[in-house]
Amino acid sequence: MRMWPRKFNSLRITGIVLIMLAATIGAGSVWIWMHSHAAWQSHLQRAFNSGLRLSDILREQASPPSDLGITQLKPNDILIANKGKFGLLTDQSATPY
Repeated sequence: MRMWPRKFNSLRITGIVLIMLAATIGAGSVWIWMHSHAAWQSHLQRAFNSGLRLSDILREQASPPSDLGITQLKPNDILIANKGKFGLLTDQSATPY
């Protein structure tokens, strides 16, 4: 019992099909990679803009906008932050990005 007609059951046809399949998978991988890169660049730009905005607010001693919350650190957290170990700070909420 043959699954394919005889003319499609050759090494040449199988090779062409495998090459086309590999090219399709490669193109899909490139698209996923580029989409991920664009999302990462967008995240970096938003973080940079938020940092600039926060810097301006702190420098001008202005009140922050409603979507940006600023809280005073606890005394022991100030010591940790001065050492640059921000991952050890307590009671810090996660940022949305």
